[in-house]
Amino acid sequence: MSALLHLDLLEQLSFYGQYHNNKANQMIHGIFVPAIFWSVCVWLAYAVLPFDLPQQLSSWPLPDWFTSGCVANGALILSMVYGAYYTVLEPCAGFTWTIFQGWPMWFTATLFRQAVPHAWAWAIGVHIFSWWAQVHIGHIMIEGTRPALTHSFFQSLVLANLFVWLEALFAVGYRPGLQAALHDRVSKTMTERRSQQESLLKPSAEPSRH
Repeated sequence: MSALLHLDLLEQLSFYGQYHNNKANQMIHGIFVPAIFWSVCVWLAYAVLPFDLPQQLSSWPLPDWFTSGCVANGALILSMVYGAYYTVLEPCAGFTWTIFQGWPMWFTATLFRQAVPHAWAWAIGVHIFSWWAQVHIGHIMIEGTRPALTHSFFQSLVLANLFVWLEALFAVGYRPGLQAALHDRVSKTMTERRSQQESLLKPSAEPSRH
């Protein structure tokens, strides 16, 4: 967990990237990483804070369905904490993730919890299927590597959303220099790891006989 306190963006991303180097696996994570975060937001939406945010927004010219979803709850806290950490690591990516991913997932998860009976149970289904798709299809079948969480559980859980969001930004031309540096760092790390694995698999030389 102490690795999360290191604010070297390239180092953080390269750790996660070496386990998600295949484009098909990246696409799978692009779908199911947000789904996992959203399912957690549904659970945390049950933890309502003692602050009536809809009442505070009632004087604004907003539709009732919108203000009813703006509940101060655990999902809002989670989105704000993630967004703040991402913004420290990469201001533009962190801010845009908060606006286009973090807050919408808090809002829709809150509405889902309000509208759907036993929403927590549906969220469990989404959560389990999303993990299965990532681990079984993405890592075992496609990437051929273990998930990053087997090496650093907390680091991988926190970085997943930022990595997925940055991959989307890279696709539209954001910070090509960072994208190239990340690709080079990941390629170098993976080459070194393969060399270490090959050296371990080589049979040791037989002792010389006199």
